[in-house]
Amino acid sequence: MAPTDTSVTRMDAGDSSAPTACTDGMRNGDETSLDCGGSCPPCSDGSGCSVGADCASGVCRAGFCLVPNCMDGAANGDESDVDCGGSCDPCDGGLSCSAGTDCRSGICEAGICAVTGCTDGTRNGEESDVDCGGSECPACFGGSMCAAAEDCLSMICSAGFCTTATCDDTVRNAEETDIDCGGSRCPGCATGLACMAPGDCADGVCSATVCLAPGCADGVHNGDETDVDCGGSTCMTRCAETEMCMDGADCDSGVCGAGNTCEAPTCTDGVHNGGETDVDCGGAGSCPRCADGLDCMDPSDCLTMTCTSGSCGTVSATGCRDGSVEVTWDADVHGCRGPTQTWQAYFDNQATYCNTGWRMARGWIVNAHLTGPGYTDDVKYTFDGELCGSSAWVFATRHDGYSQSRSSCGWSNSHHWSLGTAPGNVAEGIVCERTP
Repeated sequence: MAPTDTSVTRMDAGDSSAPTACTDGMRNGDETSLDCGGSCPPCSDGSGCSVGADCASGVCRAGFCLVPNCMDGAANGDESDVDCGGSCDPCDGGLSCSAGTDCRSGICEAGICAVTGCTDGTRNGEESDVDCGGSECPACFGGSMCAAAEDCLSMICSAGFCTTATCDDTVRNAEETDIDCGGSRCPGCATGLACMAPGDCADGVCSATVCLAPGCADGVHNGDETDVDCGGSTCMTRCAETEMCMDGADCDSGVCGAGNTCEAPTCTDGVHNGGETDVDCGGAGSCPRCADGLDCMDPSDCLTMTCTSGSCGTVSATGCRDGSVEVTWDADVHGCRGPTQTWQAYFDNQATYCNTGWRMARGWIVNAHLTGPGYTDDVKYTFDGELCGSSAWVFATRHDGYSQSRSSCGWSNSHHWSLGTAPGNVAEGIVCERTP
């Protein structure tokens, strides 16, 4: 049997092809430092290196391995992912983790950090309390933990807790549009303060995010107005019927009713309104005529039918002239029987019997006992309202069918009857009424 070859082939240590020993106490092969780097285990901090893989920290700078830190761009030290986890800041959602403390969300599932949420029921991320505070979640309500004023709805963080927003805390917070005003809870803001809508302003006018002073044409019930743009001491416009009022001065009619609404003018409301020329009288409406001394625009406004310099004048209250016998049917119609007179035209103008401001009443029948040349007649006449020319004679219609002539704007001479005894014609009387 052939003898076994027990010789060992030695290789020159200077031969670069010789196998490298990572524990031979020598820097050789592709090592970057003694027994480390290259294909050997990574080197410790401060050792030489060529690339980050040569270092246990994973960081090679200027040929030396650096101590791990949270800003070196490598997952090293106790980090669970690059520059996060462990003793570094927590990792964002989706990065590697070993425990919930490695994650911003506080939740590590299957080695991956859960995404932070403001509705996950956990205080995580930058939240100062559960699902509130920080830069991403809504501000916290009163009583929640906080780190800064911005964490709180009230914008007040006191001793680590948010206070509850109020309308007198001198801070613009919650829904307020300016300090302690605006929004749905606090009073409206004064003129010049910030607003988002008319309701944020005390006077209900918001323009370009600024509250404006009340005006009489802004379409809003504000200032001391009693209704929209009317009434009160500032606006010249008075309120129309059915609009709100505090007193008569607020209303166009001058009448503020029991329900604090303006009412339509009437002839019995004790106010000079509507078309009246004075209180409850005059004008073209249905109100009665005004008494003497009251204001008027036209004689028709006055009981006496006399309007002088805007005031109703004085006219006798009686219908009949002095010396006549008066029979009163009512306040505005008087019957008059005159004394005997000589040779007056029958139914002479109203000046014969009727006082100033009165006239002969149309449609009233007057009895007359007439004696003409060659006959005696008892007839009834009705005044037809026509005065005849400069003679001031008036026409009457005879009720016995006898035709009367009207020559020369009067009756024929044979029918110009007197009111006296000569030649015997007697008028029983006429009727006077107030001149309209």
